Amino acid sequence: MRPLWVSIAGVASILAWLCIALGDTQKIEEGRKRYHARCDLCHAERGSGTFMLKRRLGKNGSVLEQRNDLTASYIRLACRTGIGSMPSLTRVELPDGELDLIILYLTRPASERDQPSSSNGGRHE
Repeated sequence: MRPLWVSIAGVASILAWLCIALGDTQKIEEGRKRYHARCDLCHAERGSGTFMLKRRLGKNGSVLEQRNDLTASYIRLACRTGIGSMPSLTRVELPDGELDLIILYLTRPASERDQPSSSNGGRHE
């Protein structure tokens, strides 16, 4: 039989992991909201940025939300320095905290990609 402290430590680590996972889910949802508020003008399905990416990369590379090859460093570089016809975004225009949430959303795990948003049934706001 295990000592009681071993069982308590196991339960505590599981609870800590769940809290972290729930926190990430909430941050991803906040990142989704920020992405749609800040980036949809150009990067919505029919936006000019999506159109330009489709010309360069084909349909599979054009919708940022559907890509699984984006890295945090690439997104940050593209936002801060600009790329192609995309202008650079200063920290005043897009604060680091908001960019971090958008990056978390765009680089979310594949298991989170096909799940509709709990707050709006998967519809864009």
